[in-house]
Amino acid sequence: MISCILLSAGESIRFGSPKALAKIHHSTALEFIQQQVLQSNIAELIVVTGAHENLIKPVVFNHSNVRIVYNKDYKLGQTSSFQAGVMVASPKSEGFMLLPVDCPLIKSATFNKLIDKKKKNKPAI
Repeated sequence: MISCILLSAGESIRFGSPKALAKIHHSTALEFIQQQVLQSNIAELIVVTGAHENLIKPVVFNHSNVRIVYNKDYKLGQTSSFQAGVMVASPKSEGFMLLPVDCPLIKSATFNKLIDKKKKNKPAI
């Protein structure tokens, strides 16, 4: 089982608004990413929120494979968000894909190729 931790806790100061809510392909970046992950072989998606939780939370899909966690320490950076995601991940998870919300154009086929490579090569990291 592979889990994906989607980092969307940042303040987006330079961007000017939450990157998760940026419009892409007639939806938000967050919605597009969720669709791609749910069409892939990733078993669970953990959306980590922080600075803009009140704006991002309503866009998180109500789906059995999607979880949301609030990182109260989001100002400490991406590592703290990754740690928050790992803490709520399924104990059955054999690995994690770490995905920043500002990389929204990854397709489900790409996720599947990465998972297949991991299964085939069994890397230690």
